[in-house]
Amino acid sequence: MVAFAAGQWTSMMVRSGLLSGFFGLLLGTMLCGWVLRMEAMHLSWLWTVLPIPLVLLWATWLRAPDWVRENTQWSARFRATGVVVIPALTLMVAVPYYRVHEIPVV
Repeated sequence: MVAFAAGQWTSMMVRSGLLSGFFGLLLGTMLCGWVLRMEAMHLSWLWTVLPIPLVLLWATWLRAPDWVRENTQWSARFRATGVVVIPALTLMVAVPYYRVHEIPVV
């Protein structure tokens, strides 16, 4: 699901099919690595993995009207990218914070 959402989002953001496929594979590989790290750390998938495909699919849904109208202005792309960047940064801060505070004080 994570790789599918990554491919869907990159296909909406990158016009070229070849580049979209490459970036989709690259992003999908990075996100699958994230999933493996969360599994190795035994963290709940409900808050570490599940938001990723949901946010990517939501950003795709937000980009779809501009994509259909072939609106390639930067403002249209920033709207779809901002929806992804803010939750990604939040997740990248929340996981280390949780791991540090998971260790009991001796």
